[in-house]
Amino acid sequence: MTVWRRIANWALLIGLVGSSIACSGGSAGGSALTGQSVAFAGDASVPKSAVSKGSFTVWAEPENPLPLEPYVIYTKIKLPAGTTAYEMEDLTGSLKGTDGFGIPLGGRRNLFCKFTFSAKKSSATMTTNVPGAKSSGIRDTIIIASKMLDEEQQIELVFGDSSIQQMP
Repeated sequence: MTVWRRIANWALLIGLVGSSIACSGGSAGGSALTGQSVAFAGDASVPKSAVSKGSFTVWAEPENPLPLEPYVIYTKIKLPAGTTAYEMEDLTGSLKGTDGFGIPLGGRRNLFCKFTFSAKKSSATMTTNVPGAKSSGIRDTIIIASKMLDEEQQIELVFGDSSIQQMP
């Protein structure tokens, strides 16, 4: 991992800790989000560049970040109709870049992401803040799994090629 990527990683971590961003919802440290819809950019229209595989749809904003430009990866989870609660700890996974950067996804607590649940839309959206890479052409592999859905998917985002690809 390059020095710049390490610095970006620490800056992101410090910024996230300072902002108290966590992948948990509810009160008193609980992890369930029930019935309440929280509006943020993740609930906006899914762009044409998004990749859907099974119950998961993934995209990055900006779609093709410049070197050292931080970006956000959105993971939208389609839930069964009538889902009234969704536990964040149901999601597990990882994001790994070809430049050596890697972070966990989902789980009970996670400093890199934010989570919303919408019973009305039968969906949840996880946003993951990622520090920019030193160069273009980096590939991020997202592996995401849901115990409730009994599903695991792997999706690759390729930066510098203006494309997002789905892994077989």
